Amino acid sequence: MTIQGLISALRKVVLGFMLLIVSFYLLLFALNWQDEAASPESLQLQQILDAQQAISAQHNGYLYYQQHHTKPLALPEELRAFLQALTRCAPEPCLTELQKAHTVLPEWLAQQQPSLIAYQTLLNYPAWQYPMPQYTTELPPLSPLMDMQQLFLLEIWRKVSGGELASAKVMLQQDLNFWRQQLQSANSLLTKMMAVSGVKRHLGFATLFRQSTTDAQYQQLIPDSWTQPFDAQELSPMLAMAGEWQFGRSVVESVRQSRPIDQPLHERWLTLELWLPFLKSQATSNTLALSHLACAEQRSAKTQDDSPWYHWFYNPLGKILTQAGEDTCLEHLKPLPELEQNRVQLLEA
Repeated sequence: MTIQGLISALRKVVLGFMLLIVSFYLLLFALNWQDEAASPESLQLQQILDAQQAISAQHNGYLYYQQHHTKPLALPEELRAFLQALTRCAPEPCLTELQKAHTVLPEWLAQQQPSLIAYQTLLNYPAWQYPMPQYTTELPPLSPLMDMQQLFLLEIWRKVSGGELASAKVMLQQDLNFWRQQLQSANSLLTKMMAVSGVKRHLGFATLFRQSTTDAQYQQLIPDSWTQPFDAQELSPMLAMAGEWQFGRSVVESVRQSRPIDQPLHERWLTLELWLPFLKSQATSNTLALSHLACAEQRSAKTQDDSPWYHWFYNPLGKILTQAGEDTCLEHLKPLPELEQNRVQLLEA
């Protein structure tokens, strides 16, 4: 074969390869011509979000917190180390640590009066509503809120130690009501787990009160909220998973609407415009809804797949975006049913 013949054959191979690529792209484009209709799962989650009534700013404790109290608390190193130790210890060691700090605790709490007053202000708000989860939404740091709760529980401990049981009972009622309210209104997995942590921290301190008081004192200390079972709305992760679904949808839309103005047109076309037909908003939303609803119902979203062999060629980018942590979701929700068990054990102790 001559050189010219070899070059001609090579051109034909390259041309054939390019035609194959173009044909495959056109086939994918045809398969992805239309988006799906909204699935029953998507409609169900949307109805949950639509049913949420907006809370006015003057009644929403979250907005007050966001505006005034998101900076880390100015805690002395000894107090910060003490609070961290309380989050990790078992009841008996925690009780020992609290008894050791008996003399220094009033001084610490006196220094933290602004934080205690701020937390009491939050407890007095009638509602707490987070913004709707969106790709562009940034929650403020929530660790100061957890630190303020710990200080508040230490203040209750100080009052119980001083025999101020009536005042301590009111404060316990306020604190648990606050976190039970957050259990109901949490609209993301993060905020739901924050509420669970707040409730568990409260019940953990309640166990310490049980161990450090007489039976008569303990009965005087029990607030009504300890005797009220957690209801289905408090323990349900449905609103949180609806919020996670909404967040996922906003991520998809941000990808579809991304148009970097500083990127040359030919680069943008090759990196974005060429592939956008393979990311279907509603189809991706339906897949997200299926997995999030399954997680909320504590079941696996993986079912027998009877889709045709070519189903992976439909909405391929959406399928890639939705391949994430179902098992992680179920793991995060495990502590929810434990809250009622902890409450019952507290009264049976």
